Amino acid sequence: MPKEGGGGRSSGGGGRKGRERFQWGGGGPLTPTMADVKLQGLGVKAIPLSMLKADGTAVQIAEMLPAGSKLLGQGNEAIGFLMPDGTVMRVAPMNPVSRLADASVMIQPISTTMVGKTTVERLPFVEPASGMSNAMQLEGKNAILAKMPAGYFNDDLHAANYGKSASGQWVALDPGAIIKGDSPLTPGQQKRNWYPGKD
Repeated sequence: MPKEGGGGRSSGGGGRKGRERFQWGGGGPLTPTMADVKLQGLGVKAIPLSMLKADGTAVQIAEMLPAGSKLLGQGNEAIGFLMPDGTVMRVAPMNPVSRLADASVMIQPISTTMVGKTTVERLPFVEPASGMSNAMQLEGKNAILAKMPAGYFNDDLHAANYGKSASGQWVALDPGAIIKGDSPLTPGQQKRNWYPGKD
C-alpha cells in the first residue's frame, strides 16, 4: 500500500519543471542559518555575505543556486557563480546594475532579476583574459578599444573584467568596466592602466 504523501524521489515536483523550480528557489525553504552555511561553503566572503543579509536576500540567493554551482569570483560589487547548465549567475548585492547595451563590447544578460535591492543576472560564460598570455590580453584589450562607442571609456577593464566568448568575440564582463562619460585619466594613465600584466 503506498505511503501517504506520495513517497518517492519525485515527490515535490519531479521532471524538468520540478528541477527548474528547485533551481530558482522551489526545492524547499532554507533557514537563514542554512543559507549562510551554503553561501560560505561555496566560498562567499564575509563582506558580500553581510550585504546580502543587510538586504534580506541571502536566503533567496542561496535558494537560486542548485547543487553543482561553483564560485567563479567575487569583488567589492558582485559575486559570480558558474551554474550547472554552463551559464553564469552574477549577484550584485544592494547594487543596481547599469550595463552598456552594446553586444559588440559588453556581454549581455540572458535575464535580469531584482531580488530586494540585489541585482541577479544570468549571463553566457566568457573565458576571462586573466588566464591568458599577455599577448592574448593585449589582443583582447585592443579589440575592445577599437569598438568602444563614442561617449564611453574604460574605467576598470583589467584582465579579469573582459574575456573571449564562445563565439570568439572579445567582450567586457563587468558593467563597471566601461562607463559613460569623459575619461578622468590622462592618455599616459590610460596607457599604464591597459598595459598587460599590470592589471
